[in-house]
Amino acid sequence: MADGWGDRAATFDVLVSGSTTATGGKVVSTCTLLRDAEHAIVVDPGMVDDSGAILTPLGALGLAPEDVTEVILSHHHPDHTLRAGLFPNAAVHDHWAIYRGSAWEDAEAEGRRISNSVSLIRVPGHTAQDIATVASTSDGDRRFARLSRRRDESVTVAQRSLRKASSLRRFPMGRRSRDGIGCGSG
Repeated sequence: MADGWGDRAATFDVLVSGSTTATGGKVVSTCTLLRDAEHAIVVDPGMVDDSGAILTPLGALGLAPEDVTEVILSHHHPDHTLRAGLFPNAAVHDHWAIYRGSAWEDAEAEGRRISNSVSLIRVPGHTAQDIATVASTSDGDRRFARLSRRRDESVTVAQRSLRKASSLRRFPMGRRSRDGIGCGSG
């Protein structure tokens, strides 16, 4: 492929499907798992009723919390970060650094390669620090985890696929508000 991704392929699983309820007061972020060779990457382990909501589907996929090598935080709201501590051996990635234990390594997210098939790009909108996780999958598509959706959209954004990672930048970004980034259909 001309885009530099070659034949690399990650697997993509949704651990928790996110939702918001206007009347129930609950907020659950979509939490995903990407696997690429020796990398087990959890994206946005945020607010859930209990840790089992994330750890049970992770275990069903054959992984223990100690097996997770990276955690990616799309932005620093608690609904995306609250359960990051479940993964004691993971490096934690955000928009400007990589954290390992008490070590803090400055690292710009834009273009950061997590593995051969997974990288990060900046997608400011919901917050100025928003990042998306982009992965090459075996079907040749790019999957991304975490672009906010507006409340009136029913699509689960983490399950959209893209032909090129650069297509992310062409999506209409919508208004900046607590509603998140409005996502187009490409």
